[in-house]
Formats: sequence, C-alpha cells, structure tokens
Amino acid sequence: MSSVKKFQCQNCGQCCKNGRGRLGELGKSRPLSPFVYEYISRYRVTIPLHEWELPVLRKEAMKKQIALKILPFLTIWDVVNKLPIVLNWTLDHDDCPFLSKNNLCNINDNKPLVCKAYPLHCYGLTNPEPNRKIDIDRGDCPNAVVLDEMDTPEKIRYTDLLRRLHDAYGSSLVGMIQEEAAVKFEVDTIESMSVACEIYPELMNKNTEALILSKKPAGLFEVLRRKKPAFYYEATKYIKGIYALGEKDLEMMLSSSRLSLI
Repeated sequence: MSSVKKFQCQNCGQCCKNGRGRLGELGKSRPLSPFVYEYISRYRVTIPLHEWELPVLRKEAMKKQIALKILPFLTIWDVVNKLPIVLNWTLDHDDCPFLSKNNLCNINDNKPLVCKAYPLHCYGLTNPEPNRKIDIDRGDCPNAVVLDEMDTPEKIRYTDLLRRLHDAYGSSLVGMIQEEAAVKFEVDTIESMSVACEIYPELMNKNTEALILSKKPAGLFEVLRRKKPAFYYEATKYIKGIYALGEKDLEMMLSSSRLSLI
C-alpha cells in the first residue's frame, strides 16, 4: 500500500469563521425527512450540536464570559406529547466564540464532536453495508487530504479504507466515528420511542409548522429525562462510552472487520 499524506491543521481558522451561509450552502443538497422541520434556515446554521453538548459549552462560556447563543435547528412535532422536540442545535454566531485570536480552539478538550471530526464528514464507517459507497466529504478545508479511489468497496477493502483514513486524519477519524455513533443513537432512540408510541412525529405541513412555532421546544434527551428516567440514565452512560473512545481503541478496531464502539 502506498504511503498516505498526513493531514495537518494550518490554523487558518476557516472552519470556525463565517459559518452562516457557507455551511448552509454545503448542506443544501441534503434532503430532509418529511417529518423534520427546519426551526431556523440552514443558512443560519454554523456549528451543529448534540443536546448533551449544550451544558458543556454554556459552562465554558460562563468561565470565559462569552455571551453564548444557541438555537434549535431540526425539530419534529410530537403528536403524543403535543410538543416540538429538537433533534439538532446550532451555535448562533458567524464566528465561533471559542476561537482565539491566533485561530486556536479555547475549549479543545470539550469541543463538539463535529469539530473533533473536521474536516471529515462521512457516514457508514461503523456499520458498512455490502456494495454501498461510503461517501467521504472533506468539507471546505483548504488543507484536507484527498485519497484517490478509496471510498467504494469495489476498489478497496473496508479495513484498508479505515487504515488509510486513520493514516491521513488520525484523531479526526476518531471524532468522525464518535459523531456517527452519536447520530445513530439519536436516530435509533427516536425510532424505538415511535414504535412504542411514546413519541410520534407528524408529517410536516403548514399546521404542523404553526404548532412547532407556538410552543417552546424541548430536546429529545430532556423528554427522555422526564418520561423515561431509567432509559435516560442508560442513554447518558452510552454517550459517555462514545466519548471514551480513543486512538488505542481505534487501533484495536482496525484489526477487525467491523467497528464495535462499546
């Protein structure tokens, strides 16, 4: 196998600045589920956040005396609880308020998973499907490494794909695997609660949109904490397990045919 170029962040700060519009443009081709409503336009989205990341960022903002602004992004209307439930949040800042003057992250140990993964953005790594292409998006990072002919099972084995990504991106691959696992857990939670009729998303229409905007939205994990405390406790344990994944764990996974996170 040929040598792989290593990604090196040049601290240009491009990923953390001018997020509005730029990130919306990158995501405009991604279709939404007919059950999901954009609480704010994707052109206002900067850094997408998971619900459990919000208190961490707010605590950091208080320590650093930052007037932090966070908004709901993707929501559903829950027919069962008559409540808008937020699936995804976003920082409401053009430039990340945690970026230092020399373009370094001031909360590196507590930064969101999407930041840990950058510039990688790809799903299908933790649960690959036979003969399905694993799309690897490197965002708009000017220093991203491009690896030729590496994202289709016909051209490269799954384990070789992971090794080449790891060789090129190192800790960013760890962050991407954590991000994918977190998103999958959120999706699985919504599906399982829907099957159990504990929540039920309604198809989006003008009436549904009006209902969402008429009430204060709640996060999915907030609903879990109130309605299913035992499951909420297990969910928080699972999320902590995702965050505990490190480089050594990934090295062990690379010797297997499938990633097992926890």
